[in-house]
Amino acid sequence: MKKPLIGITAPWSVETWKSDPEDGGYYYVGQPYVEAVVRAGGIPVLLCPEYTEESLHDYVKQYVQSVDGILFSGGGDVKRDSDEELPTLRGQQPVRYDFEAELMKQAYEQGVPVMGICRGFQMMVEVFGGTLAEDTITGHSQKVAPEQTWHPITIELDTALHDIVGQSNWDVNSYHIQKVGDMPKDFVLTAKAEGDIVEGIELTEKNFVGFQFHPEYLARRDDKAKAIFDRFLQSVKENMEK
Repeated sequence: MKKPLIGITAPWSVETWKSDPEDGGYYYVGQPYVEAVVRAGGIPVLLCPEYTEESLHDYVKQYVQSVDGILFSGGGDVKRDSDEELPTLRGQQPVRYDFEAELMKQAYEQGVPVMGICRGFQMMVEVFGGTLAEDTITGHSQKVAPEQTWHPITIELDTALHDIVGQSNWDVNSYHIQKVGDMPKDFVLTAKAEGDIVEGIELTEKNFVGFQFHPEYLARRDDKAKAIFDRFLQSVKENMEK
């Protein structure tokens, strides 16, 4: 059986780092996402938001038909340096947002397995009817290397994540200042941090999983994080065989 093709969404530097749009910027993705996919047995391909308003639907449709699973990456952390209103996910990266929202909806409709990490997790929340809280949080932007852990989470019983990790308490890393307000429709809470901060969700019948933390970094040292990618690739392969 051929190795699954796993699409990984790519941020655009013009939006994330405000680079000069005159030279076009560049699309990119953190190497740990690619590394985690390859180690789990997948072939990574970058999904780039190079579309027009008129071409978006068909452009995304061809992507969804070409890959076996999709990983929605993080990146582009929102900063709050003033009293101005916190920018929305779309406000931060509008080109990327519209592309990823359409990509996630079509993946859902076509039964393509999806994993969302950090911003990708937050996209999953918003696209499927949940919300992000307007207030920011502290204590979740770690000051140590991303492979190191920062805070504990509690994993809910009778979830796929608990089956993967095999325990109810786990230390993870953390890089965010926003939290989930309302849960997305039909999704199940899989993990939370102190203060009822949502750290994981899943919709098992669609093979959709999301994590606020970064398992791609943890996978370098922690077999439990590696197992998250192993299980995701397993679900992708099973879906390919249908």
